[in-house]
Amino acid sequence: MDSLLQGLTGKTEEQEAVPTQECPSEAPSPTRRKEKPRYEVISTMVDPDVMSKVRTIADIEGVAIKEIIGVGLNMFIRKYEELHGKVRVKKPRKGDISQIFNS
Repeated sequence: MDSLLQGLTGKTEEQEAVPTQECPSEAPSPTRRKEKPRYEVISTMVDPDVMSKVRTIADIEGVAIKEIIGVGLNMFIRKYEELHGKVRVKKPRKGDISQIFNS
């Protein structure tokens, strides 16, 4: 955790010693971009002891907390669908703002 905070607040000796090299062949083409995975940002409340354990596991295993939470949510959905059948997500309804104000 200290190394993460040091990276955010300033340069360490190791960072200064390593020159950054850019390879022109790896530069993204302006005409073609990779699609990035889309995520939804959420906020929730979690028991402090549970969150401390999740942070510790993430640190020990070298994975992001969002990956641990994602795996847990996928396990929950899989188990739920085993018991209750496939969950069908409704498409979001998109309104037309002009219809609201042209009434």
